[in-house]
Amino acid sequence: MLMFIAVIVLAASIPAARLARPGDLQPANNGQPLVIDNVNLVTMLDEQVLVDRQLFIRNGIIERIGFAGAAVSDDYRRIDAMGAYLMPGLFDMHVHAMDRKNLVLSLAYGVTSVRNMGGYPMHLRWKRELAEGHWLGSNLFSADASGSRPCCVRW
Repeated sequence: MLMFIAVIVLAASIPAARLARPGDLQPANNGQPLVIDNVNLVTMLDEQVLVDRQLFIRNGIIERIGFAGAAVSDDYRRIDAMGAYLMPGLFDMHVHAMDRKNLVLSLAYGVTSVRNMGGYPMHLRWKRELAEGHWLGSNLFSADASGSRPCCVRW
């Protein structure tokens, strides 16, 4: 009887895992250009902070930087940063992403890219879905997509 229950649970878990699809996550939307106004920009060029600026973004790429408070075309969606600081995205070089929502959460904390230490076929699917804009999360780099090589020694 116990063996029968184990087989049923295993058989049910395979289709359930395939149901974890992007419909439950926020899609990427780069359709409308964006301007972040009244922001302080931390650059990687030197120790200087660009104070009171506007950052123009189109198709997910920085288009230009202007001075805060300047007139903005109605084409742009405007966000008032209210003097907050904006810095380049972080790259987490050692993660074990076993759920797509790990990538969503990483992005929410400013981590724009992650290097996943394990690799399974689902990671290749997630990478493709992210590139196609099906959902919004950190860029995914994976060590191995076969699932055959672990990244680190397990104690």
